[in-house]
Amino acid sequence: MDIRVLNYFLVVAEEGNITKAAERLLMTQPTLSRQLKALEEELEVALFKRSNHRIYLTEEGLLFQQRARDIVEMTEHAKAELHATEEIKGTLSIGCGELAAMQELSQALAIFQEKHPQVKVALHSGDNDDIRQGIDMGQLDFGLLLEPVDVSLYDFVHLRTKERWGILAHKESDFADKKVIVPGELSGTPVLTILDRTVQRELIAWSGAAAATMVNRGRYNTAYNAVMLARESKGVVIGLDLKQSYSDFTFVPFEPELALSSVLAWRSSRQQSTLVKAFITFFREYENTEQDL
Repeated sequence: MDIRVLNYFLVVAEEGNITKAAERLLMTQPTLSRQLKALEEELEVALFKRSNHRIYLTEEGLLFQQRARDIVEMTEHAKAELHATEEIKGTLSIGCGELAAMQELSQALAIFQEKHPQVKVALHSGDNDDIRQGIDMGQLDFGLLLEPVDVSLYDFVHLRTKERWGILAHKESDFADKKVIVPGELSGTPVLTILDRTVQRELIAWSGAAAATMVNRGRYNTAYNAVMLARESKGVVIGLDLKQSYSDFTFVPFEPELALSSVLAWRSSRQQSTLVKAFITFFREYENTEQDL
């Protein structure tokens, strides 16, 4: 399967029109149509359906679109790694959850980029499952993961920042003026909780028997979106103290304190590029130096 043809397919899917796609690709419409037809024959499925001068992806086409993106991204990433075998340059792909430790990682990245100006960073948001999948598939070089997490397949460095849990409550909520939240206080309260299953178990363990008395309104993987929903539903968001400013929400910590750790992880069995090796060495030294201060 030709990477070039996958790019053709992705452009057509984005444009929704063969003529516009051909113009963008600087090729003739008949040539592009033949390439797409050959791709469908190779896959033995119909990728497109046509209606009123537009084309749409079939269900099979939608599935293949995501796979094609993955293949193209991995190919481009591999090319970049090969071209960065001597100089420390290229792009570090890092998967990150919404964690307070992102500030610590960002400080390290800023110093690394100052030393190596030709290095760029591509950040991808997701939860632990999304990030580990990205590492395993070779789409991500590193993942910032919230513990507890299975890192048996990875090498990793612990970050110093503690992830402190509590609630984000609307300023008009009865919880907003509290200093702390103790187990049982959220009984009967509509709550939004984080998607990650392992963290869910930590929260249930902290809550004890009171966990069953909360009204679960949904789960999230980005705090901003959860706050938007909580604002309208008059609920609270169970989440981390990210030091972010939401004008009408305040963070109230749990008591007893629930503070988790995080790790920067990478696949231990994979041959690493010069850039990735350089950052691993740098980050290990950075964390050790900071801990000694």
